Amino acid sequence: MKSTIKFALLCGALTVLAAVLGGLLIGLRGLSRLGDSGILISGLFLAVPVSLGPHLASRKGWLTSPVSLGRSLLAALPVPFLPLAFLIGMVGWGDMQEHLIRRLLHATHRELSDRSVGVLIMTGVVVFGAIPLGSLIWISVSTLTRKWRGRTLLILCTSCALLSGLFWGAMFMVNTEGRGVITVGLLLMFVSGFLFALAAEMNATSRGVSSAFRVASAVVLITLVGGGSILFARSVPEKRFPKLENAPVWSLEIGSTGCQPSWGGPNSSAASNEISFATDNLLGMAFETNAAPLPNNKWEYKSCTLTVNATSGAKIAQLTIDGDQPIINGTAEGQFRVRTRKSSATYTPDLTQVGEPQEERKPREVWTAAKWKKFHSDSHGRLFYDGEGRTRLLAQFPCDLIYIHPLGMERILVTACRQFSLFRADGTLITTETFTREAVNFAALSADHHRFAVAVYLWGVGDPSYLEEEKIVVYDADTGRPVVAVPSEPLPQVQSWTALSPDGTLLAVGAQNTLRLFRLSASKSAGQQ
Repeated sequence: MKSTIKFALLCGALTVLAAVLGGLLIGLRGLSRLGDSGILISGLFLAVPVSLGPHLASRKGWLTSPVSLGRSLLAALPVPFLPLAFLIGMVGWGDMQEHLIRRLLHATHRELSDRSVGVLIMTGVVVFGAIPLGSLIWISVSTLTRKWRGRTLLILCTSCALLSGLFWGAMFMVNTEGRGVITVGLLLMFVSGFLFALAAEMNATSRGVSSAFRVASAVVLITLVGGGSILFARSVPEKRFPKLENAPVWSLEIGSTGCQPSWGGPNSSAASNEISFATDNLLGMAFETNAAPLPNNKWEYKSCTLTVNATSGAKIAQLTIDGDQPIINGTAEGQFRVRTRKSSATYTPDLTQVGEPQEERKPREVWTAAKWKKFHSDSHGRLFYDGEGRTRLLAQFPCDLIYIHPLGMERILVTACRQFSLFRADGTLITTETFTREAVNFAALSADHHRFAVAVYLWGVGDPSYLEEEKIVVYDADTGRPVVAVPSEPLPQVQSWTALSPDGTLLAVGAQNTLRLFRLSASKSAGQQ
């Protein structure tokens, strides 16, 4: 037993030495430019404890069976690939794990919080990395001892998972810029070399294999059953919305009209401002198409104004205008008011300009995204209402990014990260909708103010991160109940263009180069008037 401990200590010390040499090699200026290739090259140093440790221990008589230098070198062949196996778990920086988790949650109709999903993603990173790590070490150990035991493979994979979990846990807990990371890293490297030696001796003699196998099996079983039970207890039923059974009335390729959106589409603030209905049969869009650099660090911006027959989906007219950040609004006369940052003009459906363009003026009533009329919010996520000579707290939202959207003069919509609330003008709460993981943004409002739409979306992990899911959910503004949900296909880069017809029976959704129109059921609130 003392000889086995000496062998383990020797392998642990050699592993630390290899890690230090590999770290110094990565730090060299020339090799550090190689990025991941430098990490893979440094893996050659990890072959040191496998190629020298068993042979030196054999010469000292610390091993049960003698090991030649040739067999030690042969057993060391899989070891340089250990950094590659470790990086396998980080493929996509958790994006692959994110996709698997989302599919599993949708299949089981459950939802988990971001924190729980983050734990699952890290668990996936650990498991995906531990399996190839354990397999490579198992090949090395089996080559060294000339005995190929399946139980040893399970033990090694479980051990690698535990060590990887400790590594990532240390990365989150320890100051990444201090000596703590180096200390923890070297300690884990020593433990890895120590356990490698124990695994090799155990595999050669069968001593402790059965006990270690039972422990590894118990760890795997407890992790699966216990972890699964905890996650299920923390999960909630998936939020369901009425689905639209009908296919789109029509679909239009925006690029075929002669206008090509720039920057991949609108952001969350422009998505509802760059598309609008004038009448139930007339739809208009205005968006940036080009930005060209000019002398003196200035830019020339071009935007496109496009009108579409909402009945057939055919283009009516298209016009290129000067300016950026366009905003389009339909008027009761069936015309469109298009504004850029510098000017505004009114157009007929065939885009004939009405009158002369005017210089854009700021509205008299100044309000921000966090203030409107008697409603206002603070930096702590609280919404207040000023009325009857006093200020009262209406709601406490889960984040401080609060946006107030007037739905006419009768109601307001307040969005804040994963929650939105609908209030009457006197501060009375109509409804509150809270999402477990998805965030919510304002999307559209019908001209009769009886329906509004929000974009419910989910940003996944990855490098860079990108939009994973989006659906446009239409609500009844009088009752706060959902009317229908339409999945966004294709997905936008940030948020889809969305517009509701004046009576709320038509929904236009656009993303990338595709614009679709859906027919909804009639609004009961509107029918009662």
